[in-house]
Amino acid sequence: MSFNNKGLGEREPNDPYVSNCSKTRAICPELKYLSCSNTEILRALFDEGLVNAVEWKELYSRPEPKVVEVGKVIHMLLGIAIGDSLGYPVEHLSPEERLKKYGLITSYINRRPLPSDDTQLTFDTVKVILEHGRIVPWELARIFASHRISGMGRTVREFLKKLQGERTTLV
Repeated sequence: MSFNNKGLGEREPNDPYVSNCSKTRAICPELKYLSCSNTEILRALFDEGLVNAVEWKELYSRPEPKVVEVGKVIHMLLGIAIGDSLGYPVEHLSPEERLKKYGLITSYINRRPLPSDDTQLTFDTVKVILEHGRIVPWELARIFASHRISGMGRTVREFLKKLQGERTTLV
């Protein structure tokens, strides 16, 4: 089986990796994906020719779980926190502005390095994955809303406001 770069190549009728356009439209009317899984959304995008990429069957398969060394996860999280603390004070500057104002940044600009919301949300996400073996969206949202997030960006702030609004309408 071959695919062109629009995802509209030759397909066999019973191919389990390719969705039926009419079925996809029935599940996701007018491609409004509110009730679709990520797999259904991706298949619909390929079916509609909206993804300019090669569609391959492994894209829809679930990888085998891997055993990860705890030390590697700890070092990854430490690297995220250090990199975030180095870049946080200057993330609003363009590379040219940053270089002009600070030169090459090799140490903390502030005397007290602070992580941003990026580090905190990454740690929360890893916690959910370790506890549940996968991302559980509502659990992740609960954890995000359970503590103070420093340096919160607009997207996180809007998400938490919407989450708070949903809680009050559910009660």
